[in-house]
Amino acid sequence: MLGAFFMAGYHPPQLQPTTTPPIAENSTREPTPAEIFQSLPEHDFLSEAKLLLQQEEFDQARAICRFQVLYGTQNAEERRQFMQLIEEADRLETSMSRRSTQVARGVLTGEADSLPALAGAVVSDFFVFGDLRDITIQGYRWGTGKEVNKAVLVLSTLGLATTVVPGADWVPSLFKRAIRAGRVAPSYVETVAKRFTKASRAERKALAGGMLEDASTISQSWGKGGFYHALKHLDHADDLAHLAKYSGKYGDAGAIALRLGGDDITGVLRAGTDLGKRADLAKAAGKGPRGIKMYLRHGTKIFQPHIAIGAAKTIARPERVQFARRTLKAKLLNNYLARVPSAAWIGIASVFALLELAYLKRRFLFSR
Repeated sequence: MLGAFFMAGYHPPQLQPTTTPPIAENSTREPTPAEIFQSLPEHDFLSEAKLLLQQEEFDQARAICRFQVLYGTQNAEERRQFMQLIEEADRLETSMSRRSTQVARGVLTGEADSLPALAGAVVSDFFVFGDLRDITIQGYRWGTGKEVNKAVLVLSTLGLATTVVPGADWVPSLFKRAIRAGRVAPSYVETVAKRFTKASRAERKALAGGMLEDASTISQSWGKGGFYHALKHLDHADDLAHLAKYSGKYGDAGAIALRLGGDDITGVLRAGTDLGKRADLAKAAGKGPRGIKMYLRHGTKIFQPHIAIGAAKTIARPERVQFARRTLKAKLLNNYLARVPSAAWIGIASVFALLELAYLKRRFLFSR
């Protein structure tokens, strides 16, 4: 039997092509991050974009639609729907009657429950009227024993006292609006206000100019609405600069990841951790909040199959199996077996013959 084995040459067993095997129900092996990630459902961005459109969050809706067209769905019908939503967002946002009414309300009240109202409130702060209005309101609240928003009062005072380039007052103004809407963490407001109050006039100019530049960078990448949304994820004054770099590098993929990951994203940026390639971040965002959390924890490992599965899929390809067979057979016959002297084969065959007889005798005795 073994002599025939060597005469015929060694033929390794053929491996059949396989797909990624599911984890058996009774398996004790823990699923890998990649297996968990692959099992996550795709996030429903279409419904989310439609909801944002109804809520008049046009920049956020457009960002989701652009993200899906660039990185997401391959379904032609869904892509068409996302493109239509972008057009609808543009049409609604440019509605003059809607914008004029809300801008006027923002100018008069300083309140900002929508982006047009926010624009009106911010525009009013380019003039003394806006800051005087806010100081008057907060002063009245203090005089009547009501709670005073100290951050708004400080920022309004800074708006009057700051002598910087035209437009720099936009930064404290925008933060006042965000504070009223409860979109900014108190810790962020405190660090910003503290920096301004301790700074000299020249330093205030540099601080306001830097914040304005960072805000403009984010707005150019994500729109004013995207920037306004990002404010609620700031915790420290330095976070604005981190977000500016992040928005420039990752674009719409970064906006969606921030929307899904929230404070986890800003925490990673604050720690100075690199988030990798834009395509990887986009792929993780496609799985929704859990996808982002897994990416922040495991990195690109969530895109890699288990090493055994990956090896099996690679080796089991038919052309590679045939190549391995031919290579192994040639090495055995040409490199090793050919070097054995002819006389040695007699001894080798005798040894295997004795082993064969011993095996047959043992099998015969135990079968009785």
